[in-house]
Amino acid sequence: MSAAALPSRSERGRAPLSFAQRSIWRAEEVVPGSALHNETAAFRLAGPVDADALERALAALAPRHEAMRCAIVADADGRPWQHFADRVQHTVERTDLTHLPAEEREERLAELVRQAAALPLDLARPPLMRTCLYRLGEDRHLLLFVAHHIVVDAWAFGTFLEGLAAQYAAETGGPAVEEPAPGPDFGDYAAWQRGDPAAGRGLDHWRERLDGELPALHLPADGHGGPRSADGIAGRSTTSSSPPTSSPGSARWPAPGSPPCPPRC
Repeated sequence: MSAAALPSRSERGRAPLSFAQRSIWRAEEVVPGSALHNETAAFRLAGPVDADALERALAALAPRHEAMRCAIVADADGRPWQHFADRVQHTVERTDLTHLPAEEREERLAELVRQAAALPLDLARPPLMRTCLYRLGEDRHLLLFVAHHIVVDAWAFGTFLEGLAAQYAAETGGPAVEEPAPGPDFGDYAAWQRGDPAAGRGLDHWRERLDGELPALHLPADGHGGPRSADGIAGRSTTSSSPPTSSPGSARWPAPGSPPCPPRC
């Protein structure tokens, strides 16, 4: 079903979890307090960066995207729901590394990025996203996003990044961003997926394929060291150089098609 055809749910303050979100929530219940589902994206920005304007841009985007205001909370029966706060404060955590000798900055930067990526996000406390800005020089910065995979996918991050770049340009003297018309959000998709029988037709295929006794799956043992904790395989980050932008006097932002991946907007 296309996004335009999705019915708008009547209860705007909450929505059920999609099937994919429910599987992530179950995994979180098994390994609570872990950074296993942290998704990270890091971008090197060339040019001056106004951190206050970046915060204002995030604040302007949040009302348009439920994922930026989302928390996952179970009801009295233990059933998880997406809850959308009316207002959420998105802050930019700022770290200035210019006081360090040049040869030490990258080493310290890598350490700080690892720490930020490995810090768990509490599903019950929105926003499920962390924004960090590291100053490496007068016109050199690294912008890091850490978001929980329950509100993140790679496709939607392009939409988020494009909107953030446009809003940041507006906050720093560029053209105003036209307010988009209200439309379906991810909570509407999850509600449709859970409530419309047509949405579950794909499950019928797998129920038929997996019906009956299944063969045992024999996997080779990992011979390289002992078992790793969940956090030991999480928190990887991707960096990319930013292409130029047409906004005068602003940082060069990554293109919407850049590799990394936060919010499911």
